[in-house]
Amino acid sequence: MKALHIFPTFGPELFNGAERHEYLLSKKLAELGVAISVFTTQTKNARQTSALSSDWPSEYTERAEIVDAMQVRRFPVSFSLSPRIGYVLSRAMLKRWNREEECGGLMVKGSRNLVEYYHRRAIERPLAYDLMMMLARGPYSIGLLARLISAAREHDVLLVGFTPFRAELAGHSSRQCVAQAGGAPSPVPSR
Repeated sequence: MKALHIFPTFGPELFNGAERHEYLLSKKLAELGVAISVFTTQTKNARQTSALSSDWPSEYTERAEIVDAMQVRRFPVSFSLSPRIGYVLSRAMLKRWNREEECGGLMVKGSRNLVEYYHRRAIERPLAYDLMMMLARGPYSIGLLARLISAAREHDVLLVGFTPFRAELAGHSSRQCVAQAGGAPSPVPSR
């Protein structure tokens, strides 16, 4: 079996929760005989530039390497929001969330209705706010996306922990591109 994992950051030296989990999961699957390829950015640690946006510096110099029997391909981030634009988008989102809480009230963490409460808020929110969040979050790598579309058909499973690309793969236009490229498997979100 061949699996392609797509993560924002990846490496054995990264110890943040999600990054560590993604590395250990991929390593264990490789030990079990799964041929693992990883597409990731050249970033080790994204730096928060505002409440809801980050900078993704190129910190790895190697573009392709073998890490614990996994083929790792690193791509530069094509763009990040400037801190000023990130600040403006963050203020708009935080204002919106505050208005939602004023209208819907606060929900106690651990409540049985917590998921339903946030889901209702999300579906009632104008799409523009979700697009602003996706734009602010990043990272965006045009090279990774281009290679992903062509590499998807070469793998049996895609594990996507990369928000912009998970959304892009779930979108109609990308599904068409992947299907036209050879009918790749469905992406599996990791978070």
